Amino acid sequence: MTNILIKKIAILLGGNLGAQIITILSMMVITRIYQPESFGLYSIFVSLISVLIPISTVCLTLAFFLESKESNLKKIFNTNIFLALCFFVFLSCLIFIIKLTNFISAKFINDLGSLIYLVPISVLLGSLYDNYYQYSLKLEKYNKISKSVLFSSFLSNIYKIISGYGVAITINLVFGYFLNYILQIIILLKSNILPKIKIHKYDVKYTISKYKLLIFFRTPQVFLSTISEFIPILFLANYYGAKEVGYYSLARSILSAPTVLVGKSITDVFLSKLSLDLNNNLNINKILVKSVIVSFFISVLIYLPFIFYGDWLFSLIFGNKWEESGKLASVMCFWLIGVLSTRTIVAAMTVKNLQKKYLAFEIVFLFFKILILFFGVESFTSYIDVILGFSLINFLFYFMLIFLCIFSKD
Repeated sequence: MTNILIKKIAILLGGNLGAQIITILSMMVITRIYQPESFGLYSIFVSLISVLIPISTVCLTLAFFLESKESNLKKIFNTNIFLALCFFVFLSCLIFIIKLTNFISAKFINDLGSLIYLVPISVLLGSLYDNYYQYSLKLEKYNKISKSVLFSSFLSNIYKIISGYGVAITINLVFGYFLNYILQIIILLKSNILPKIKIHKYDVKYTISKYKLLIFFRTPQVFLSTISEFIPILFLANYYGAKEVGYYSLARSILSAPTVLVGKSITDVFLSKLSLDLNNNLNINKILVKSVIVSFFISVLIYLPFIFYGDWLFSLIFGNKWEESGKLASVMCFWLIGVLSTRTIVAAMTVKNLQKKYLAFEIVFLFFKILILFFGVESFTSYIDVILGFSLINFLFYFMLIFLCIFSKD
């Protein structure tokens, strides 16, 4: 690994480190202000947004890393904006019809209440941010990205705390979520690195046609991947309640911090390097194997304390009412070890053009993930045992994904 590469990772790592420290410190206050039910509803809302964002741009933000011409990068950028706006209109109409006719009566939709009307604008903001972020990442503007992540994390969490002391309700958490995206978009816009928005019919057709394989195979895969993340929340919301979702979501967010902090910084930089190496006809498997081994040992060291002392740690840090989250964290660590260990593997699936195999793999394992949750709900009295089963099947998924990526031909 060159000194330049290390420097790039360090810049992104610094921004993500600061943002995660701010978030975790803020959570120590937020969890003492808001009840698990409020936090649970907020988590259902955010999870739904996470599922819809990749669909809104059909994963064309990933096309930045498959393109080298600046003119085509601008076409991708503007096409993503066009798609995001179209999806915003479509989703707004769909939600209005759902609420008007009530033809979808899922419990989690009823629990969200009027918050469901904020979903379209949230998806639009998230899609625009992802487009700006990936374009900036392609241009290696790591300082601007790091600044945007750090600054937005600080102000959005401050808002959640201050507004919570006034009235500790879910809508304040949602507005804090809005603020995070808006601030990051503003900072990246002011950096003067983004192209002017010029949407042309020809450019949209050209971009979609050129990256149709990415759209047809990567979009379903990402959708299935985010759905698999949303499924536990959906099951907990429908079979248990918002409180249990709150416990689960706190555990998930805290355990995900190392993935965001370490994994995302490394992956974002490696994505550009892997793409460059492949364009130069170099074998990337060696660096992938090394990254997996190093990431695995780091992840074990990070999550070992949570496996043995999760309930005690969560009670100490977040308050006694969150001890249940600590118990969940103990069984979820196996899953997160798999996630952190394979961040570069997931990135390599795109640059190695393994979307078809990845999609088929995702479909098969999604079936088993749903099956294990149904089996757990029917067989176990404790929802913690249900999540344990889900955690183990996820660990197996990521372990097998390594072999799929390494031994598949480009």
